Amino acid sequence: MKKSLNGAILTVWFGASLYLGMGGYSTIVLDKMKYTLELSPPDSILISKDGVPKVFGSFREYEYVRVKDEMESIFPFVENLISEIGLLVTSMCFGVIGGVTRILKQITYEEDISIINAQVISIPVLGMLSGIIMLGLTYLIPTILVEGVQNIRPSTLVFLSLFAGLFSKRFYDWLSNSFNKIFPSN
Repeated sequence: MKKSLNGAILTVWFGASLYLGMGGYSTIVLDKMKYTLELSPPDSILISKDGVPKVFGSFREYEYVRVKDEMESIFPFVENLISEIGLLVTSMCFGVIGGVTRILKQITYEEDISIINAQVISIPVLGMLSGIIMLGLTYLIPTILVEGVQNIRPSTLVFLSLFAGLFSKRFYDWLSNSFNKIFPSN
């Protein structure tokens, strides 16, 4: 019974995080496309969609509308998310996926851990928190190193959050050591 319950919990963690994380990622991609669209010069084009001709301000506008419609059909919540929330959702969800991956790695390769005694709640939650911390670091580090406005690259955020969740113990050890170097205790 516990084996089935833990397996179901891991499946829900993974499925929900993948869906919501990809939705958050879609929000970020759409915002980048919209920003690029606003910078592109107008150049009206006529495109026939479903047999109905429609005028777009540019090919980029057509691409934006097409991608937005496709993403909203899969992730209906995308149109209501602002970019910052999309970043937060993406980092949290991919941190959870990293945590789930860590559990599966433990079950597969470590002989003393099975699905029955796996920490199916605490490790994914720790992965989620690791994703949030990683989001903060992706804002903080470039700001310290480079002057001016810095944009977070969505694919970089996805993988950093995933790795932070997967290697959360090492991540927190590194974070603790880094803070001890910056703020030594007397």
